[in-house]
Amino acid sequence: MFLFQVTGYAQLLSKTNANKPTGWFNKKRVDSLNGKPISYYLNHKGIDSYSKAFYKGKFPIFDDLISNGIMDSVLTNNNSTRPFYLYNFNRMLELVDAAAAEEAGLRALEYFQKYPCEFVRSLKDKKYNADIEKWSSLIGYELGLSDETPSFNKHINAIEKKLKTNCNDCLNKDWHTFKRLLKQDYELVQEN
Repeated sequence: MFLFQVTGYAQLLSKTNANKPTGWFNKKRVDSLNGKPISYYLNHKGIDSYSKAFYKGKFPIFDDLISNGIMDSVLTNNNSTRPFYLYNFNRMLELVDAAAAEEAGLRALEYFQKYPCEFVRSLKDKKYNADIEKWSSLIGYELGLSDETPSFNKHINAIEKKLKTNCNDCLNKDWHTFKRLLKQDYELVQEN
């Protein structure tokens, strides 16, 4: 089963890794996130030093506990630090390979379920530079593998209910594009 999972991730990721940046270091910077200067996050005592070092391009990601911890930070309940962690998570998704994809997929699915409004809004925010195909590949793969996940339609209906309740403006072109890609990736896993 594990070999299939790694092979499956490699197949799904291959369609989005054609322009993969060289190396495992973050090379992208922004001047602000969520209306705050980047210095706000880099000086924030609630953000760990590894995440700051990754952002600065001084700490590479690997398939290890520290990198997994940086990925896990995207799930924080702290609204003031989550934008920085989401930015880092998007950079990690650009760099992740099949070895680290399983952890990235789990975190992507959890973030999508926990913060669907933020997720959809990040798709159009150029500062986050979210790779919609990478997100759909990873989430679709996780949904397709899980025996505990309700059917695709039930899952999407639950997310759409949250979107309608909390951010009706998110039911937009970006959401519908993502939903279409997600269904394709989910069905690809179901076929195998």
